[in-house]
Amino acid sequence: MNWMEVLTYTSVAVWIFPAIRHFKNRFASYFLLYAVSDPLMLFFYYTFNQDIIFLKIPFYLVLLSTFLPKKIFNRNKIILFVVITLLSILGSQFSLVLEVKIIAHTIIFMILLRDFFKEYVNFAYLNMLVLVISLYELSALFKEFSQVLGIEKDYYYFHMTTLFQILFGVFFSLVGEWKMKMSSRNYLASQEENVSE
Repeated sequence: MNWMEVLTYTSVAVWIFPAIRHFKNRFASYFLLYAVSDPLMLFFYYTFNQDIIFLKIPFYLVLLSTFLPKKIFNRNKIILFVVITLLSILGSQFSLVLEVKIIAHTIIFMILLRDFFKEYVNFAYLNMLVLVISLYELSALFKEFSQVLGIEKDYYYFHMTTLFQILFGVFFSLVGEWKMKMSSRNYLASQEENVSE
């Protein structure tokens, strides 16, 4: 087993634990999908000697659906199923898969960033878990754009991105909901109230 395989298997193993750690919070589905997807991809690759690229589009659509209002999908379940099926058939087109991945990561990143700032403005909390997931989505976006530029084929790039992925997985395995109260903001608010009085 070479060093690249060790890193790959380590990453797959590490990303199983966030699904357990976050089983009861709002990111349960998000981490569960990542925990299942990589082992599934490796199983098909080594068993049938092929990359199951046709499953990647449904995966990213389902991943995206975990961040969108549920009423959207309750209202159009049949349409969603048809879209996923059609895109799966077309999924062998690498460019289409890449476009769907970039769109999904971008929307998820924007939703997380919105939630982070909304919680800060309304409750003076820094939700560190949401912030780190946002950073992970940003790193995933960078990874997808690097495919467009052809950087992902670089040997050192693989090691760097895989190590970062392992570090993210370790963080998510150890840290649950983590919110920091911004006491300085409260202090400034109280000072403004005193001045107004």
